[in-house]
Amino acid sequence: APDQSIWTKLQALFGLAVTPKGTIDAVGLPALAEGLKSTPKRVLDGKSLPKIVMLSSAGVTRPSWSEGKKLALEGCAGIPIVRLNPFGILDVKRESEETLRTCGVDYTIFRPCGLNDSWPSNQRPIFSQGDIAVGRINR
Repeated sequence: APDQSIWTKLQALFGLAVTPKGTIDAVGLPALAEGLKSTPKRVLDGKSLPKIVMLSSAGVTRPSWSEGKKLALEGCAGIPIVRLNPFGILDVKRESEETLRTCGVDYTIFRPCGLNDSWPSNQRPIFSQGDIAVGRINR
């Protein structure tokens, strides 16, 4: 009979969460970039279009901030996802972003804040550069 222990059931339920190095970010993104390297550039109105759009996460650089930066930007560094960094997922996403930047394929990285099903849908998004955005966005 197959193993029916609670641990096995939890692993099946949360498989990717407990093995973040096996996520689409860590495994699929580099493979996709490698496959797209030799494809022709896409251009619109004389401007290169990205071949890959990565959905990352706000907060990916924050676990590695210096203590001084964390104190100066406490509202950014103190949010739960950054403090907890469950299963090191922010680190995996940051490493995947770095891999994408060096792969030789045109790309865009989108780092949304917390996705929330009950956040008011009439809220306008706020765009920022870097990794200091906080807040929520409706899925």
